Amino acid sequence: MAEPSIYIRRADQGGFAVTVEPSQGEAVEHQAQCHKAAYGFASGLRMTHRWPIIDQTKGDAE
Repeated sequence: MAEPSIYIRRADQGGFAVTVEPSQGEAVEHQAQCHKAAYGFASGLRMTHRWPIIDQTKGDAE
């Protein structure tokens, strides 16, 4: 089984989406309006679970 990673992506409806893949039991999905908030949420998951963050937005800070 692959180790989970935290993904930050652009959300379809604007803003940013944070997900954990592959899913670990209950799905983790978080929507944020700005990159800073999305990265902050992802950082909390990283600190708690030691999962790596994969930021697929290339740091777009809109």
